[in-house]
Amino acid sequence: MLLTQLSGEAQQTAQHPWLKATKIAEKTWRIADGDIDNIYLLEGKDSALLIDTGIGVVDLHLFIKTITSLPIIVVNTHSHPDHSGRNNQFKKVYAHPAGFVML
Repeated sequence: MLLTQLSGEAQQTAQHPWLKATKIAEKTWRIADGDIDNIYLLEGKDSALLIDTGIGVVDLHLFIKTITSLPIIVVNTHSHPDHSGRNNQFKKVYAHPAGFVML
C-alpha cells in the first residue's frame, strides 16, 4: 500500500490493488471499492465511522488500519451485498432494522 501527497490541496491517497482511499476533507476519506462503489471513513475523536463495507473482495479491515488506528463503527446505508460485504470484519455494525434479514 502506498500513501502519497497530491499537489494543490495536499490531498492524501492510500492505494491497494483493489481499494483506493482519497482524503476528501479533514478526517474524511472516500474509498473506491474496485471502482464499483464507494465506502466512506470519517475519523472522530474516539472512534471512526465507516459508511458501508463494500462488496467484500479484499480485507477491508486491514486496509482501514493503514488510514486510522481508531476503533471502527460501521453503518450500512442499506442491506445490499455491495454495501455490506465485509461487515463480518468489524465488531460494531449498525443498519436499519428492515435490512436485518438480508444482512
